[in-house]
Amino acid sequence: MPVSVGRPADTTVPQGSTRPPAAAAGRVAAVTESTRRTAALLTVLLTGQAMASMDTSIAAVAAPAIRADLAGPPAVQQLVLAGYTLTFAVLVVVGARLGARHGYPRVFLLGLAGFTLASLACGLAPGPAALVLARVAQGAAGALMVPQVLSLIQAAVPAAGRARAIGAYSMVLALGVAAGQVVGGLLVTLDLGGLTWRAAFLVNVPVGVVLQIAGRRVFTGLPAGPPRRGPLDLPGALLLAAAMLTLVLPLVLGGDLGWPGWVRAAAVAAGAAGLRLFLGYEVRRARCDAAPLLDVAVLRHPGVPAGLLACCVVMGCYAGFLFVLTLRLQDGLGFTALAAGLAFLPYAAGFALCGLAVARLPERVRAVLPVAGPPVLAAVVVAVAGLSAAGWPWPAASALLVAGGAAHAAAFSPLVTRLTGVVPAGAAAALSAVVSTGTLLAAVLGVTLVGGLHLALAAAGRHGPVLALPPALLTAVLLLAGAVAARRATRPAPDPGPVPEGRRLTAVTPGCVSCARRMCDMAQSTVPDRSGLAGDAVRRILHIASAMRHHQDGEIAALGLTPAAARALHELDPDRPLPARDLAAQLGCDRSNVTGLVDKLEQAGLVERRVDPADRRQKTLVVTAEGRRVRDRVRLVMSDSRLLGGLTTGELATLRELVWKVSDGGCPEQCGEA
Repeated sequence: MPVSVGRPADTTVPQGSTRPPAAAAGRVAAVTESTRRTAALLTVLLTGQAMASMDTSIAAVAAPAIRADLAGPPAVQQLVLAGYTLTFAVLVVVGARLGARHGYPRVFLLGLAGFTLASLACGLAPGPAALVLARVAQGAAGALMVPQVLSLIQAAVPAAGRARAIGAYSMVLALGVAAGQVVGGLLVTLDLGGLTWRAAFLVNVPVGVVLQIAGRRVFTGLPAGPPRRGPLDLPGALLLAAAMLTLVLPLVLGGDLGWPGWVRAAAVAAGAAGLRLFLGYEVRRARCDAAPLLDVAVLRHPGVPAGLLACCVVMGCYAGFLFVLTLRLQDGLGFTALAAGLAFLPYAAGFALCGLAVARLPERVRAVLPVAGPPVLAAVVVAVAGLSAAGWPWPAASALLVAGGAAHAAAFSPLVTRLTGVVPAGAAAALSAVVSTGTLLAAVLGVTLVGGLHLALAAAGRHGPVLALPPALLTAVLLLAGAVAARRATRPAPDPGPVPEGRRLTAVTPGCVSCARRMCDMAQSTVPDRSGLAGDAVRRILHIASAMRHHQDGEIAALGLTPAAARALHELDPDRPLPARDLAAQLGCDRSNVTGLVDKLEQAGLVERRVDPADRRQKTLVVTAEGRRVRDRVRLVMSDSRLLGGLTTGELATLRELVWKVSDGGCPEQCGEA
């Protein structure tokens, strides 16, 4: 029997033997252990996500029993339903940021413990006020727990199984509301131990305790997440909370509280303006090297804005469809809450089968599904609306709902997988916060628009197809718009083209590809450029700018500075002290954010704060001798012209003239400052 050269004889395997070598057996055992650990991790994470998703609808199913058992004014009863959603929407971004600062596993377990205790408080609430407070606490705990789920999947699940894990996450995220209707209706109907509606909340307690014990085991050895970086952005948190509350409150409670339509519209507009103000504040804060509450740079990656829009459209349409069909089945066809919930089981089955199968499909097929799914779902919504007006034949309705669930999975799961794949691991918390907030807002808007149309038609005395079809057609139109957004999200990024030999410093970053796409689209939409020269010029300019900035950032890092600190030092004049407020104006930052930059420069011995002789209440910034030396190095780095070394004096003059001509014509706002 031959023996391999250099291999010990006791590790050889006889021909025809089925016994694997010891090394191979070790590898198999390691893979098996890794698979088990990943399965246990996903079980904990997805069960926690399911608990949070289901509790958005459990209270709605239990509402009649709650009203019968607990006396209270109508406004308090509405807060029992809306308190959870409002608190979750306001705090979910803060929860994501806390996970990034203190570790995803730690914050997940903290949120899980709070959610479990709040559920116990809900089940034992002696009156409506106590129940409202417990629901608010439940929403706050859910805002801590939910953002960590996607972050931990991206950080801890191996790349080979991440697509399947995200498919399962998408399924739980999408179907949690429908599952809450079924579970809540079942528990209220069974009336276990005479608990009636209380069982719908108390069921979370044993599940939460088991998850807490299991989570402490499966999280052992996982990375804690990024290290702490700077204080919590309290002004950003307050601004976001005010904007979200102003936006969501009229949508959730405005109708029940009898607010006029113009008041609700004005509040929604004010909330949207507040969100825009928050995003602008976060961009300025990141530009000044202060830790923002939300890393808005995640929105600059290619396909992320369009992908988020497509995900939100699908989830909003699904929420509106679920709400309207539930009303049709209960009010129009006499279904109980439990029977209406069970009617959605075929939809859940279709979503589960397709969602789990998507990860096994080739990439070229997965890229088509987000575009093909919404039109199919639109057709199903219209067909189901017609059946609900014709008496709900179960076989045909169930078949359509299976197809609708599969189309929903095809439209949603691959997009979430794609979004998590294009952003770096460090941006997982920001992406999770944006996905959670966006889908929640979309669900609220979907119920408001589609459900509001249905309620308006019902109040006007419409019935039959005249009542069922208009909301379905509105949903179908929105889904087709979602397909357009999905097509844009899955479109390949443009190739910036080759760079002349000898001038390539680095590859284009994903953020710069996104900028190139937007600016190229702008050039080609505003300039009749059949030859493509304008678009090619834009791509090459951005490629060169990206290369130069990457090179400069590396040189600046070698000096022990961040890009923002280097820009601040560059703006200071060694021969003329500058007030801190003037530096903030020159950098385009808030004065509070400049304080952190100046602290870093002062700790490095590059600047000193001195009392302003003209106004002793103010501080001026003085460049030290060491700061003067480092500033000279920074100026050299920022004026490095080696990239243009091959141009003649005449070519340089022409280039400068053309650059000034373009800049005088107005350039888009600079991207990538964060």
